[in-house]
Amino acid sequence: MKTLNKIIGLLTITLLVVSCSSVKVTDSWRQESSKDIKGEQIMVVSVTNNEISRQRFEKDITTALNANGFESFESYAKYPEMNPTKKVSQEDVTKLKQKLQSNGVNLVAISAVKEIKEYTETNTTGSSYGMPMYGYRGYRGFHGYYGGMYMDMGTSTSTTKVKKKYKLETVIYDLSKPKDKELIAVVSTEIDDPQKLTKISKDFSDRITKELMELFPVK
Repeated sequence: MKTLNKIIGLLTITLLVVSCSSVKVTDSWRQESSKDIKGEQIMVVSVTNNEISRQRFEKDITTALNANGFESFESYAKYPEMNPTKKVSQEDVTKLKQKLQSNGVNLVAISAVKEIKEYTETNTTGSSYGMPMYGYRGYRGFHGYYGGMYMDMGTSTSTTKVKKKYKLETVIYDLSKPKDKELIAVVSTEIDDPQKLTKISKDFSDRITKELMELFPVK
C-alpha cells in the first residue's frame, strides 16, 4: 500500500506546529473506487483502554476534521455504550453496523496502535536501537479492528534514556460497501517518545486531518 490543510487563515501556524511535532505520517492509501467522504457523517473511534486518552483523542480528531469541512463526531459521546477494547462477536458487530446505518452513519474512522518499540539513547554517541514489543498485526476488516486492539499512549518509563516509539494506524471503513471492500483509507503514523498527551493528541489529529484532505481533495 502506497501513498490514509488546515483553515487557510491558520495554515502557516499549522505547518510550523506540524514541522516541530514528533508525529510523522509514514504511509497512506485510498481505495480508488471510494466516494468522497466530505458531506458524510464520520464516527471517530480511538481504541484505548484509558477513557481519558480515548476522549482526548476522539475530541481532538473531530475538532480538526470539522474545522476543515468534514462532518464527524466522537463515538464516546454519541454511543456511550460502545467499548472499543471489548472483544465482541460477529453478531454484535452486525448489530452495531445496523444501528449506525439506521442513524445515517456509514463511515467509521478508527485509530489504534499497531506496534510499540522501545529503544535507548546514549548521550555520548547518540546512537539508538529498537526492541519490538508488539508485532505488526496487518490489515483486517471492521470486525477485526472493533474490539481487537487498544491504544496506550503512556509516557516513557524506566529511565530518561529509555524511550518508546509508537506506530499507529487510522483506518476508515465505509459500512455501506460489501464486507471485503469496507476498508477505503489507511493512514499510518509514527509518534516518537510522546511526553504530553494534550500536545501529542492535537498534533496527531492535525496530521491525520491534513493527510485525509490530500486523500480526499475537494472537487
